[in-house]
Amino acid sequence: MILHHRHLDETLMNMEKPRSTASSNAADGGWAAATILYVAAISAVAEYTHATYILFPELGALAFGIFQQPRGPWSRAPVPLMLTPLATATLGTFVTDHMPFGPIAIFVTVAGSVLILRVLRSPISPALSAGLLPLTLGITSWWYPIATLLGTGTLAGFALFRARSDPEAAQRPGSEEFSHRDRDSHWRLLGYAGFVVSAALCVDASSSRLLLYPPLAVIGFELFTNPRCPWAEKPFLVPVVCTLSAAGGFIIWMVLGNEPWTAAASVALSLVIMRCASIRLPPAIAVSLLPLVIDEPTAWFPVEVGLGSCVLIATHSLFTFATAFRQPDV
Repeated sequence: MILHHRHLDETLMNMEKPRSTASSNAADGGWAAATILYVAAISAVAEYTHATYILFPELGALAFGIFQQPRGPWSRAPVPLMLTPLATATLGTFVTDHMPFGPIAIFVTVAGSVLILRVLRSPISPALSAGLLPLTLGITSWWYPIATLLGTGTLAGFALFRARSDPEAAQRPGSEEFSHRDRDSHWRLLGYAGFVVSAALCVDASSSRLLLYPPLAVIGFELFTNPRCPWAEKPFLVPVVCTLSAAGGFIIWMVLGNEPWTAAASVALSLVIMRCASIRLPPAIAVSLLPLVIDEPTAWFPVEVGLGSCVLIATHSLFTFATAFRQPDV
C-alpha cells in the first residue's frame, strides 16, 4: 500500500520559501493569531454546547496548516478535509466499541486509517489521530465522528470562502510537485508498521495508553513515509518539542481549567516552543490540546508523551540504519 505525498510535499516546500524578515514576521504573526483565535472559538462552542469533541486535538494542527498555507493541499481539499477525519473517527469508534483494547485493536485502527487515506487519495494525514483518539480514550459515543465533522467543516468553509474571494491565489501552483511513489515507499510503510507494532506492544506491557498518544501516529507516519517532512531533518527534537508541549498544556489546564482560553494559551505556547526549536511540527499543537479531552489528566501525561516519542525515534533510527545499505531494486 503506497500513499501519495504529492500534496503534502507542496505544503512542506512552500513553508521553506524565503521571505524578507519583516514580511515573514508579519505573516507568521497573522497565521499564528488566526490559529489561536480559531481554536479558542471552537473550544468555546464545545464548552457551551457540551459537544466536547468538536475540538478534537488535531484540529489545531489542521488550522495551523490551512491558515499558514492558503494555497496548500489542505486548503485546496475541503471535501477530503471533512470526510477523511469523519471516516477514520467512525472506524476508531467502531473498533473501540467492538474490540478489547490492545495491540491488535491499535494496529487495526491505524492500518484501517492508513487505508482510508489511500482509498480517498486524501492529503489529510492528521486524520490518523482522529481515528486513534477514541481507542486511546475509550470513546464509544457516535457523536464523536459527528463532532469531528463539525470542527473540520468550519475549516473547510473558511478554505472555500478564501478560495472564492481570491480564486487566482487559490489556483496558482505551488512549488514543484514531488512524488514518493517508488519501490522504496513499500519499505517506508513497512517501517511505519514496525513502529506501530512496537509502540502497541509497549502500551500493552506498561498499561500506559498514551505512550502511543494519537498525534504520534501522524508524526510517525510522515517521518517514515515522507523524508521531506519538516521534522525529518531534526527527528531528535521531536521528543523535546512534544514533551514540552504536553507539559505546558497540562500545566495550563491545571491552572486555568477546561476553558476556551486554556486552549488558546496551549496553542500559543506550542507555537512558541516550535519557534524556539526552529522546527515545524504541527502535531505538537494537538499534543498541547490533549489535556482538554483526557478525562482527568495527570502529571504522568508528559512523561508518557516523552517516552512514546523516544520509541518512535528509536524505531526510526533502527529502520534508517537497517535500510542504509539496502540496494534499491532495479
